[in-house]
Amino acid sequence: MHAIFDVMATTRSGPGRPALGERTRMTVRVPSDVYDALRREAAARGISMNQYVAEVAAAHLGMSEAVSSYDDQEAIPA
Repeated sequence: MHAIFDVMATTRSGPGRPALGERTRMTVRVPSDVYDALRREAAARGISMNQYVAEVAAAHLGMSEAVSSYDDQEAIPA
């Protein structure tokens, strides 16, 4: 098990993920089929479901610039 952590530690470029700016936690309940679709789309884009939902909400509100995305990931189109 130590070998796995050693490999992971040597391949990371920095201490964790980059900061995405100030965030506020909220809880949202959605129908199961909507949840499944969000999860699939986030996975297809290679981002967390949290990041995907934040980007979709910001784009819907015309505030895409308010949501920072990782540099190597494509932003959600408005």
